[in-house]
Amino acid sequence: MGCPPRVRSALKNVEGVQSVDVDYLSATATVKVDTGCTNKSLLEALDGVGFEGKIK
Repeated sequence: MGCPPRVRSALKNVEGVQSVDVDYLSATATVKVDTGCTNKSLLEALDGVGFEGKIK
């Protein structure tokens, strides 16, 4: 599995994530979440598949 699908899958598995759009060229992911989803849980999901992230 390539980078975008791994990132998308990891983020989609976080509780409260509604949708994920990964842009390979800009190395970004746009994530729509419910109010219960935390930045920490998103960053931990990325770390779990070997990627670093930051919240903008």
